[in-house]
Amino acid sequence: MKNILQISLLALIVFGCSPEYTALDEARVKELLEAAKSFDRDKYGFTPIQPSADFRLQMYGSGAYDVMLHINRGISDSILNKGVKTSRTVAFRKAPGGYQWVHEQEVFIGPNQFSDSFGTYYESIVLNYETVRVSGLGLDQLDISYTGRDSRLPLSPDLDEIRPILKEWGYYP
Repeated sequence: MKNILQISLLALIVFGCSPEYTALDEARVKELLEAAKSFDRDKYGFTPIQPSADFRLQMYGSGAYDVMLHINRGISDSILNKGVKTSRTVAFRKAPGGYQWVHEQEVFIGPNQFSDSFGTYYESIVLNYETVRVSGLGLDQLDISYTGRDSRLPLSPDLDEIRPILKEWGYYP
């Protein structure tokens, strides 16, 4: 995950394009969310995109994708409250007649903290799925990673292992 964040930061520096806050009812966001419906979120463990989320739009214009939609829901310093906390990025490529969904990442923040030599962090589960090379992971397959100290989860769990944990954390009904 650190590599993905470093790559994102590098892209911001090189291309000079920072995400702009936008509204759900803006035409560009509506068009992207319509394209995002092509991805079966439930099948791969992703949560539905919530209309109450915080949306930011980032235009690229080159590379593996043209537009990145950043969607944050409930992320705050008061992480131990029982609210749902996710951070999601969704990448799109310009296609004839609109946009095509090509990548999605959702980060689920857990309730427990752990420390290492770099600091103290909250545990997290990260889901990635992409159809073109965006993050360097396998194409057309779900990638799951866990960061934390929960002995029930290996560093690379499968979907059956994380579903009960995400339900326990309050992400699934």
